[in-house]
Amino acid sequence: MVNKAANSSIPIKHCGRRGKHKPLPYWNDGIRRAIYDRNRARNKISQANTPENIENYKHLKGVAQHVIKESAKTHWHNFCNTMSSATGLSSVWNMAKCMNGIQPNVACKHLNSDNGDTLEWNTDKAELLAHKFAEVSSTANYSEKFQKWKDELESDCNLLNNDVETDERNIHLNIPFSQHELGRALRQAKQNTSPGEDGILYECLKKLPGAGQRILLKLYNVIWETGKLPHDWTHSIELPILKAGKHPHQPSSYRPIALTSTLCKIMERVVANRLVWYLEKHSILSNLQTGFRKNRCTLDELIRLQDTVNRSLRNRSHTLEVFLDFEKAFDMYWRT
Repeated sequence: MVNKAANSSIPIKHCGRRGKHKPLPYWNDGIRRAIYDRNRARNKISQANTPENIENYKHLKGVAQHVIKESAKTHWHNFCNTMSSATGLSSVWNMAKCMNGIQPNVACKHLNSDNGDTLEWNTDKAELLAHKFAEVSSTANYSEKFQKWKDELESDCNLLNNDVETDERNIHLNIPFSQHELGRALRQAKQNTSPGEDGILYECLKKLPGAGQRILLKLYNVIWETGKLPHDWTHSIELPILKAGKHPHQPSSYRPIALTSTLCKIMERVVANRLVWYLEKHSILSNLQTGFRKNRCTLDELIRLQDTVNRSLRNRSHTLEVFLDFEKAFDMYWRT
């Protein structure tokens, strides 16, 4: 129903690819400053909608348009001056596409397998990449000693016993979700992100009417009480993204990006918000943990380290610091 309403109400258009790379070949600091000034003027209108602010915004908007147009014209003229009879037609077309914000096709034409075969068909390349991605988090990467110890712990039924008595402290953990929790998760959803296989966008979920949000909340509470996820939520579309500076023909040069259902990710956000609230309310997390916490960051630890070093220098003592970097920490996480 969400997709049906979106298809009937929202026109479909195709846009160029967007990323963190430089969007246009003629982009420079002059354009960046002009757009920055224009955006600041626009923000002032939202704060104080006065005739002076409106006039200033219109002026800076025109300046930004002029700077962009002149930069594009200059870049195109400079490129044309470098052309000769030996210039390939493909390079001209690629530049024309880049000038219009269309990125050239960088799809890998073939992949090399471990046994030396060259794979050119998309189905073969997909199978090879899927096999490589699965190897990263395979339990075969564990040592024999650790695997034996892991199996012994998991065979202990008491270790995985989740039948915890309900008390005044944890009574709010398992109660049904509220409309407030769902609304907060929807507000936290990112804009302009790719949907999963169902094609439902975050923007569509945010625009759901009150009745639609109540139905969605009822679905989440049924899943929360029964513990059974919809089968489609366990499926994702994996997109291989080439790592920076890596060889495009090697399967290990790619990292997977998973496109999962936005409905599932909204519920994950609802659950995560409740767990974070519980951990912070009861001070369960260590005060020294600063990563992935609200109003804290890893910079806090650097400041603490600097303070320790300064005190050691004043006291003519020493500071010993040990840094640990775990390779593939999230890929090899012990889920059980």
